[in-house]
Amino acid sequence: MPITHTKIATTTLSSSISTIDFAGITSAFTDLVIVGQVGATGSGTGLRFRLNNNTNSIYRETRIYASHTGSLPGTPLAASASYGPNNFFYLPINTNITTGLNYTFFININSYANTGANKSVLWRYNFMESESSMGAGSFATTSAISEVNFFVTSNEFAAGSKITIYGIKAA
Repeated sequence: MPITHTKIATTTLSSSISTIDFAGITSAFTDLVIVGQVGATGSGTGLRFRLNNNTNSIYRETRIYASHTGSLPGTPLAASASYGPNNFFYLPINTNITTGLNYTFFININSYANTGANKSVLWRYNFMESESSMGAGSFATTSAISEVNFFVTSNEFAAGSKITIYGIKAA
C-alpha cells in the first residue's frame, strides 16, 4: 500500500504564545489532516481556528459531545448543537482547557485546494479530564486553503503544545 500521509509542517512551542499559524500550505495534496496535543496557561480557554485567516462570518458547524462531571464514571451528559455563521470554527471544551497538555484533536479538511467548491471540515477532540466531541463544518468559500490559524479564547497555548499538518494524496 502506498504511503499517502506526508508531514507538511509541525510546531512545538518552547514557550507560551497566543496564536499558532501555518502559512504557505502547498496545494500538492488532496486533503489535510491536522493533529494536535495542546494545553493552555490557565482555565477559561477554548480552542478556535480559522482558514486563510478569514475573519468573515462564513463558518458553520454542528457538534455533538459527551462529557462527565466529578470522578469517573461521573454523571454523563450528551448534547448537540448547530452554530453559525461565525468568523471561526470552535472546538469547545465544556470545562475548558486547563494547564497541562491534556487536549488532543484531529481535523480533516477535505479537498482543501479545490477552487470549485466550498470546503468541508471534520474534527474530533478529547479533553482527557471530562469530554469528547466530534463536529462537522462548512467554510463557505471556494478559495483554496493555504493557511490555518489557531488561537484560544483567553490565556495562551502552553509551552510543549504541538500541532502537525499532514497532506493526504488520493491513492
